[in-house]
Amino acid sequence: MSQQNHNFLDLQDLELLVNKLEETYSCDIICNYPVLKEVTEKVNYYLGDFDDPSAYKVSGAITFWLRKLKPFSFQLSEESIDPTLFLNEIVSVFYGYNYLRAYSKNKGENYPSLSGKFLKDLIVQLRYSSFSPSSITMLFWALCHER
Repeated sequence: MSQQNHNFLDLQDLELLVNKLEETYSCDIICNYPVLKEVTEKVNYYLGDFDDPSAYKVSGAITFWLRKLKPFSFQLSEESIDPTLFLNEIVSVFYGYNYLRAYSKNKGENYPSLSGKFLKDLIVQLRYSSFSPSSITMLFWALCHER
């Protein structure tokens, strides 16, 4: 059965993450809501092809579309220096990672403990390299099943 009517992106969790980043960077983050709506539509459409998408697939799709469509930006004054060029990559990686952690904890499964160095490298790679939703899914799966 298709999941076309299912909303995979939890906007409340996303808002909590963005609020935390606002505190961290002492800046306001602006959400382009039409773009965020498109992210939600793309995620739901992509995952709607699967009867029961795994948490890895959901996490990979959300990470991909948040990073690809970039719905967030910092509100900066003219004299401000942009604190990060990687805002949407940071949001996407942390949302995907937190999604998997919550899912794994609920199932009593292992979840990855990722170093800051690894997260930074992943964020940079997402900015400058090509990744598909499937490649991000496989990366998250491999991280959770590493022995």
